[in-house]
Amino acid sequence: MTSRALSLTVAALLAASAATAHAQKTAKLQWGPAPPFLPAGAKFALVSGDPGKAGPFEIQLSMPNGYVIPPHFHPTDETVAVKSGHFRFGMGDKIDKKAEKTLKPGQSGTLKTPMHHWARAQGPTVVAVTGNGSGDLVAAIPASATVLLDAHDPVKRGGTGRALDWTVAAAVARRRPIILSGGLNADNVVSAVEAVRPYAIDVSSGVESAPGRKDPQKLRALFDALQTRTQ
Repeated sequence: MTSRALSLTVAALLAASAATAHAQKTAKLQWGPAPPFLPAGAKFALVSGDPGKAGPFEIQLSMPNGYVIPPHFHPTDETVAVKSGHFRFGMGDKIDKKAEKTLKPGQSGTLKTPMHHWARAQGPTVVAVTGNGSGDLVAAIPASATVLLDAHDPVKRGGTGRALDWTVAAAVARRRPIILSGGLNADNVVSAVEAVRPYAIDVSSGVESAPGRKDPQKLRALFDALQTRTQ
């Protein structure tokens, strides 16, 4: 065997080994529903790190054909690498398909903060997203923005009727206007408002007689409680 043929054989073996290692790594990922801030339908896997903490992280997102990520921005720069499918994206606060760009398998691009952008999947698409967590998500929110805080649930997207940690909500409210949500009713709304000092409140299940059906008596009791506090 010539030295050139040997070199090509070794290179091919190394490439095959790398591909096998990547396939094994991907197979071991723990896939689950995408986080609540993303539309339902995608799957999410944490590869390394933690996006909510300071330091590097990597996640993978598996999206069905036609999946759309609405306009948004990231607190830090993030790089998207396409594993399969086609990742179409554009800049701005409104989706304009004519202005989209496409990343194909093997291609990557960096989305700079605070550029607002959207994305959608053309065909079933898997992307790897890497970046450095800021460790302070509140600081990344524009001062003019009003944030709604609700109790987290790994499956449901709100409407759980559970209260969130008011001490955490109060810490955010001291830095940004917030709308407080999560299990508010006539019995706890005054305590919640006094503890958090929100810009506004959002109530739903706490004033319902059945899912989606508001109860006039529960609403009146809540308003009476708030009115008593202001007197």
